[in-house]
Amino acid sequence: MKDIINIQYQHSDRADCESRTEFNRSILRYELNKYKKIKIPTMRDQISGPELAEWLIEIASPKELDKFVFMIRHARQRNSNTKAIFEIAAAALIPNVSYLKA
Repeated sequence: MKDIINIQYQHSDRADCESRTEFNRSILRYELNKYKKIKIPTMRDQISGPELAEWLIEIASPKELDKFVFMIRHARQRNSNTKAIFEIAAAALIPNVSYLKA
């Protein structure tokens, strides 16, 4: 699976990479705008969907965004809830939550 992600991310030209990054950002924003609140399981706190989208876009590298979109696409194909993916991502980035709310 790692090889599939790495192959997907290889681009021959910089403009293609930038357009793909913008595409991934728009998909992430679209998916997270569906949710008013996303729970952060380990903190007993909540964050709004659009706020989490901007936070992930700010922190994540283009390759990490590509992996998020990959997971979202596969969750959709299996008719699974994508909210769990974002809850896990928010919980993994807990140290930066206080930075955002400050």
